[in-house]
Amino acid sequence: TKLLRGNDWIGTDINDEPVNCYETWRFLTTGEFAQLESITTDWGRTFVGSEIPDGFTSIITVWQVVALMTETHELAARLALSAAGADPMRVEIRLNALDGRALVPGLPGRAFMLPFRAPEGESVNYVATYSRDDLVAAPQVLAVSACEEFFARFGWQPQRWEIEAQQNQIQRG
Repeated sequence: TKLLRGNDWIGTDINDEPVNCYETWRFLTTGEFAQLESITTDWGRTFVGSEIPDGFTSIITVWQVVALMTETHELAARLALSAAGADPMRVEIRLNALDGRALVPGLPGRAFMLPFRAPEGESVNYVATYSRDDLVAAPQVLAVSACEEFFARFGWQPQRWEIEAQQNQIQRG
C-alpha cells in the first residue's frame, strides 16, 4: 500500500478486494490519528454467522467490533509513548450507518439466542480519556470495557471473558 502525503498529514487508502478491506487513515502533524473503515459484511464478505436475520437490513459482527476496539486502543497506547502522545490521551470511536443492523457473532461456533438490534439513530460514539500510564499498561483491558459499553447499546451484556475470548482468538489470527 502506497503512503500518501499532504501538507500536514501522512496516510493511506486501502482497497483490498480479496479480503473486502476498505479503509483510509490519516496521521496529522497535530498528533491526531483518524481512520475510516468499512463494515466488512457490507462488501459481500460472507462466512458462517454473517447471515442477515429476518427483520434486519444488515449486520455488524461482534468480531469486527472487538477487532476495531482492540486495534484502536493498542494504537493509542503506542502513540502515547511517541512524540505524538500526550497525558491524558483521548480515544474516540464512532460507528456509523447502524440503523437496521443486527449485532451477530461473526465467528463460527459463536451463537446468540436472538440477534440484537442497533440503537435508534445512525451512529454510536465511544469517547474516553485515559492517563498515559493507564493506556500504556492495559490497552486490551480498556478495549474490552469499550466493547462492553458498545454492546450494551445493542442490548447485549456479555461477560468480560466472552469479549476477552474473542480478542484472544482475533490476535491468534
